[in-house]
Amino acid sequence: MKKSIFLLYFICAFPLFGKAQINLVLNPSFEVYAHCPDGADEATYANYWTTLDSSWRAPDWSHDLEGVPEYCNICSSNISASVPDNQAFYHYPRTGNGMMQLQMYHDQPDHSPYDRDYLQGHLAHTLEEGKTYSVTFYVVHEHWEAYAIGHIGAYLDDGTIDTTHNPEWTQSQYTPQIVDTSVINDTTNWTKIQGVLTGDGHQRLITIGNFYDLAHTNVRVLVDTNGSYAFGGAYAWYLVDDVSVIDCSNVPFAGNDTMIHPGDSAFLGPHE
Repeated sequence: MKKSIFLLYFICAFPLFGKAQINLVLNPSFEVYAHCPDGADEATYANYWTTLDSSWRAPDWSHDLEGVPEYCNICSSNISASVPDNQAFYHYPRTGNGMMQLQMYHDQPDHSPYDRDYLQGHLAHTLEEGKTYSVTFYVVHEHWEAYAIGHIGAYLDDGTIDTTHNPEWTQSQYTPQIVDTSVINDTTNWTKIQGVLTGDGHQRLITIGNFYDLAHTNVRVLVDTNGSYAFGGAYAWYLVDDVSVIDCSNVPFAGNDTMIHPGDSAFLGPHE
């Protein structure tokens, strides 16, 4: 009597067969730029990336824009935008030549309300209603900062959040669909922040930052070996790289359950 072998084809979360996964974020690792950055507050130099506003200037720092991330790239020789040797850190991008620098916390909002940077990127197309999407980006904490925080997140919408009304104030009226509440203080290794959301038929932009006020931000004070504050003062700064939004709603199909005999063969995967 022939013995039979039962094969159950099962593929989980990420399909081995079927459609390739396409990242909907345009210029996801900030490689393509209109101009090589030559100073601070130049997030818009990276193609398809902007900030919530680029015109506000704090009265006590009138020479600087506030609430605007720094675009850092190996092409730059300016210490505010250079990689890896920068005035605020020594670090390479996770991939490629470019990354962004965001201020995500300031412990004195009454003294300086311009205490948050928000980075906004464009998607290749609007997220489809009912479909499931995986959202991922990577952060690393900068050296010499006084604080490390949790609650770093991403908010996807149709552009409603894009306002010219003091966007540097904490955007606590918006709840990010993707958020990591754990305190991220690793200054060497990139930390993945990832989650899933359901498209609503309107989301076409992704905004990254800290959307929580001081009372609801998970904060850790960092001290040096002498028990004093680290170099960076009253802030928490992070580098950001490799942003992705991927449709993961398609259920992979690897073929029907099949009974075969020893010595027989079976095709694994969908027939075109």
